[in-house]
Amino acid sequence: MIRIEIIERIARKCRIPKVQAAAVFETILSCLDNSLCQGNRFEIRGLGTFSARNYRGYRGRNPRSGDPVDVKPKRLPHFKPSATLLRRMNQHPRHDSTLREAGTIEPGSSPPEYLRELSAP
Repeated sequence: MIRIEIIERIARKCRIPKVQAAAVFETILSCLDNSLCQGNRFEIRGLGTFSARNYRGYRGRNPRSGDPVDVKPKRLPHFKPSATLLRRMNQHPRHDSTLREAGTIEPGSSPPEYLRELSAP
């Protein structure tokens, strides 16, 4: 799903103009951005938690030339899904078919024990 699809869905569900729905969506993204830039967590219950992680610099290698490269320290965003989101994803009807297509589950068999535990309510 892309940004405009989210805005259209907000507008439809809330019965508001797309301009207002876009403002709501942009405000949420702005709050997320500001929170992460200030080093704070941003939690949406039922979805997950966004946070910024600090990474030390290291000596890497240019994959094309093989030359050593110094990689500077950096901060990157990190997302940790909530238990509710994980449960919903694993209970979704398409979940088992995706695993079967990937060869993780044999056709006609039930999911492995560790997957049944994840999808338990």
